[in-house]
Amino acid sequence: MTQKLSSDVFHALILDFDGVFVDTEPFHFEAFRRTLHPIGIDLPDDYIFRLVGDPVHKNFEDISRDFNHDLDVDYYVKLREEAYLGIINSEPFGAKSGVWPLIDSAKAAGWKLGLCTSSPRHQVRFLIEKIIRQDAKSYLPDQLFDAMVTVEDVRYKKPHPEPYLLCVERLRILADQCLVIEDSLPGIQSAKAAGCTCIGLRDFYNHHLDFSLADWTVESLRDISFG
Repeated sequence: MTQKLSSDVFHALILDFDGVFVDTEPFHFEAFRRTLHPIGIDLPDDYIFRLVGDPVHKNFEDISRDFNHDLDVDYYVKLREEAYLGIINSEPFGAKSGVWPLIDSAKAAGWKLGLCTSSPRHQVRFLIEKIIRQDAKSYLPDQLFDAMVTVEDVRYKKPHPEPYLLCVERLRILADQCLVIEDSLPGIQSAKAAGCTCIGLRDFYNHHLDFSLADWTVESLRDISFG
């Protein structure tokens, strides 16, 4: 079912990055598997899907506990990042299906546009620049978003409200005028705790999650339109 957005209610759109702006979650999954396979840890799909939305450091703490391995968490965080960077450097990819029409419509309606992510800023900037080139969009990387919050900007990560509170502050708008799109439970919890309206974006890796806290859920970004 198509969800129509009204400019009488909302004046800003805030996107999560991984899984919403760009379909990088499969690359994250592959990076975990490349990192852990050499030490005999093979993560099944139902386990690896549960890692979505939590910081990578917590992911490795959980893996260390759940698979009974005394992992040097900082070392494996670094190793996984190297694997991930190798993947995103070599793989051609564009924005997630439906994201550009949504962004174009938001900007045409005069909405402000924000990005709120738990990823590091250097990765986000690299990927935005690569995606704009890949998709042949006319946006300048530094002008695409009116406000951006990355993991370096906050003390507390999602599901704490701080990331979205800071993004709302940087957009200079009220939280209840902001519409957030998230693909993870911690992200939805963060957005709602900050006072924003939130759409939960379903995908193959998150259908097991309880998105009842979200105001709406959609199966695709193309299910969202401006009315």
